[in-house]
Amino acid sequence: MFGGRHFLAQETSKATDTGQTLRRLMRYFRPYGRLLLAAGVLVVITTLLRLASPALTGVAVDQFIAPSGQPMPGWLAAILPDDVSRVAGLTVTMLLLLAVYLANFAGTAGQFYLMTIVGQRILYAMRTEILERVLLLSLRFFDQHETGDLMSRLVSDTEVINQVLTGGITRLATTSLALVGYPIVMLIINWRLALVSLTVLPVMIVTTSLFSKRARTAFRRTRKTIGEVSAELQENIAAVREVQAFSREDENIADFQTVNAANRDANVEAESVLSAFSPT
Repeated sequence: MFGGRHFLAQETSKATDTGQTLRRLMRYFRPYGRLLLAAGVLVVITTLLRLASPALTGVAVDQFIAPSGQPMPGWLAAILPDDVSRVAGLTVTMLLLLAVYLANFAGTAGQFYLMTIVGQRILYAMRTEILERVLLLSLRFFDQHETGDLMSRLVSDTEVINQVLTGGITRLATTSLALVGYPIVMLIINWRLALVSLTVLPVMIVTTSLFSKRARTAFRRTRKTIGEVSAELQENIAAVREVQAFSREDENIADFQTVNAANRDANVEAESVLSAFSPT
């Protein structure tokens, strides 16, 4: 009662059956098929627009800024007169590039908006189901699990799932399409330079795999420690009369500082791994 050891569910390993876990999550997506389809279409469109941006920049340089003597692309020749000046041609190309950027901005905003709607509705359903399940559990279960930890599951852990739903899925889809699209465009432009550039890809894959393992362990520890912090807070607030009656304020503060420091260190470690990934 006054800050002893907590009977918390430890998250020491990933799900034993990832496929089953994903299938359980998929049932939450089924009611929102149209919204997900619309978001998927926007993901494809924005990815194509991102591929078009460097192509337009290349056209601007090769045709109008530092002409290389290469023939003008057919799509550009169709919209420009034969005797177009370099300044006029560059202006049209830059306006097209601006239109691509604005369309990409609108598409990205749209897909995140749609996924936010889906994520919040799924979060609502998840929290309701979890609470319904918790209220049906035996009293023995509550003897072995801290209330604060259960609250952390309802609030913090579900919020992590929401972050994956609203941002993670769209980023994963966009990145996956880009990993396919960019090499294709590079190979079309210059297959020799593309092959040289892609030699770094295996190193990137190995590095990403190593970082993902470290990040998974680090963030699992943050979820565990925030559960301990929530349990410690709930226990102290609920039992404040007993704490004051037995003059245990200093001991309870010391116990809380310990679990709070563990949560701080876990978050610092997790963010350090995350911040080191991109520059690496």
